[in-house]
Amino acid sequence: MAVRNRLALAATVLAGLVLVAVGGLGLVVPDVLHEANGIPPADHPAMRNEVRGVGAALAAVGGLVLVGVRRAAWRSQAALLAATVLLAFALGRAVSWLADGAPGPGLVTAGAVELVLGTAAAWSAREARLGAHAPDRVSSPAR
Repeated sequence: MAVRNRLALAATVLAGLVLVAVGGLGLVVPDVLHEANGIPPADHPAMRNEVRGVGAALAAVGGLVLVGVRRAAWRSQAALLAATVLLAFALGRAVSWLADGAPGPGLVTAGAVELVLGTAAAWSAREARLGAHAPDRVSSPAR
């Protein structure tokens, strides 16, 4: 496997693992996740319900991404799924920053990580798509 393909695969796996980890924390121990970002604990059942629902969704998406990287035919879609979710979170954070004011440093870091991982996953989706159509993109002399 070429170095570019390994890097693309690693980017998608890392994105999937982060989604599973953050989603799992949101589902199982939402207060730990929020306290790490300077957010007060959710003391209302409806808010906890919302947080756990988003956590479950993120964990499920991360699981799908990790399943997708195991099959070459699904890698592009898995990376695209990770990129879409991560970049959507980064965009939502940017809109909130503009509309609501600057968040705490933990959420700024989260947004930066989402932007970097989402961009890496988008690149990985492109690499997987190109690799599926041209296994050897480096021109080689005729044999």
